[in-house]
Amino acid sequence: MGTYLMLMKMGSEGSGVDAEPIEEAIAGGAPEARKMIESYGGKVVGIYMTMGQYDFASIVEFPDDESAARAAMKSRMLGGATETLRAFPESEWPGLAAGA
Repeated sequence: MGTYLMLMKMGSEGSGVDAEPIEEAIAGGAPEARKMIESYGGKVVGIYMTMGQYDFASIVEFPDDESAARAAMKSRMLGGATETLRAFPESEWPGLAAGA
């Protein structure tokens, strides 16, 4: 499983789900986001509300890049903008260095 950092910035109209205000959207956590990630074979390591350029950051694992890309496209359909970064945990660094 690969590790990914998924960043999301919500649109000005709210969460993108039934145009509900962001306060209502976050009150119950992120069960729909978790369900969507799992539907693409992913596993949520953590979902965080952030301050700065992005509103939310998720650390997730997917079986492959294609699954991560599909989940990212699906999350864009909920509104806002996303950015997905492939992240290599420290345990994978020796293998990466060996192939350099």
